[in-house]
Amino acid sequence: MSNLILPEDVFTDFASQNDKEWSGIVNAKEKTKSVIESIKIAITHDSIPLSLTDSDLVIFGSIARKECTEKSDIDWTLLIDAAGSSAPNNIAYSIGEQLERKDLIKPGSSGMFGQITYSHEIINFIGGQDDTNHNMTRRMLMLLESTKTNPNGIEDSFSAYERVCRAIIDQYIKHDSSYLAHRIGKKKFPRYLLNDVIRFWRTMCVDFAYKQKEQGGNKWALRNIKLRMSRKLIFIKGLLMCFECYQNKDLNEIETREKLEKAIEIPALDYVIKVFIENNISKADIIRFIDLYNEFINLLDNPVFREELKCLEMDKAYETPTFKDAKQNCDEFQKVFDKIFIYDQSEIQKFTLKYGIF
Repeated sequence: MSNLILPEDVFTDFASQNDKEWSGIVNAKEKTKSVIESIKIAITHDSIPLSLTDSDLVIFGSIARKECTEKSDIDWTLLIDAAGSSAPNNIAYSIGEQLERKDLIKPGSSGMFGQITYSHEIINFIGGQDDTNHNMTRRMLMLLESTKTNPNGIEDSFSAYERVCRAIIDQYIKHDSSYLAHRIGKKKFPRYLLNDVIRFWRTMCVDFAYKQKEQGGNKWALRNIKLRMSRKLIFIKGLLMCFECYQNKDLNEIETREKLEKAIEIPALDYVIKVFIENNISKADIIRFIDLYNEFINLLDNPVFREELKCLEMDKAYETPTFKDAKQNCDEFQKVFDKIFIYDQSEIQKFTLKYGIF
């Protein structure tokens, strides 16, 4: 995939033009650069031969969004775009070992991250009984919240990560009836992808309730705030990726794929700002949206507040000032999206009401 778009310029330019600092976001972007360098150093090791064209270390989560804070996990997978063998298991183990030696926080215990992902499943099992929760989540995160990290001294190339992202997009387009039918006068856009984006968002919401039941409310408050802010943001990115294709009804399959590939490269916050600006969304609404997200980043980067939310029991959350303030921030965040996507007349609103709800 190309590197023609410089997403950092969108945020930086908008902040400069409006005399805004948004120090929480700026600091998180700088922290991300530092963590990525630490990851590169950690995986530049003889036991991790990632120079092979059939494997890549893919990072998800706050690092991929360029929102890294002091307590951010390193959510990673070893992506293999080749037939299985015993070698990748050894490489994956070495990656985890080397990251821990650099005091980088390992991923959670769900089994979603910190392991091997084979390309065949995430490319070919889109829907149906073989598309497990983990499979669907890894596929969607590849498109909405991922980045590839190379060891030091290894140049970027069109390797496993790029091939797999392209192949996933190809599946969504090749098997989408709006592209297959060639109906004259009908807007063509990736509805197959849109439906999966919506399914992914609803799955995250359902899984939140499931974890509450299974884990007895452990980390409930922190997960609640993350769901309503950063998780919602990547859903909005996916929605807008499909909207951008909808806007350009004359795009053919190749042009649609290229547009989606470029969108994958851009972190969610930067991408949403970009699309809002291009669609003449009120400057006041964009500023309000970033203000609220900046508050969220500041909260996560405050070790006292983060630990309080992490340990807070659900039945006491609504009596606790820290959670009440964080919840109020989430509520205001939702109001901005309600205004942009539902109440204010715009092409984004029309798209959302027609395709994003029913």
